[in-house]
Amino acid sequence: VAGMSAVVAGMSAVAAGMSVGVAVVSVVVAGMSAVVAGMSAVAAGMSVVVAGMSAVVAGMSAVAAGMSVGVAVVSVVVAGMSAVVAGMSAVAAGISAVVAGISAVAAGMSAVVAGMSAVVAGMSAVAAGMSVVVAGMYAVVA
Repeated sequence: VAGMSAVVAGMSAVAAGMSVGVAVVSVVVAGMSAVVAGMSAVAAGMSVVVAGMSAVVAGMSAVAAGMSVGVAVVSVVVAGMSAVVAGMSAVAAGISAVVAGISAVAAGMSAVVAGMSAVVAGMSAVAAGMSVVVAGMYAVVA
């Protein structure tokens, strides 16, 4: 009887140990599923990182394209500014030519005025000569 009670006590101990083992196995299974879930989360995060890196590369190429456009625009602006400077120097040359023409016109007008005064003097001399001719004709008639 004592041996049978010892056997029963041992079997209950075995049953208790097996229930502990089942609990440990369920904990291990839960931990492994957590590990799998974490690995899938890592994979999802890595795909996000790869997408972000490709976006960074695309952005850098866009920056490079924009910088090349900026360089082209700057060269166009420089060419336009040099054209503006050339045009301004041409305008200055034209203005000086206009000033020279105006001074030549003024000199010509003063020459015209001098010539007209000489014509007036000549006409007064002609009038004086005509009065002498008229006086001479009166003398002839007399």
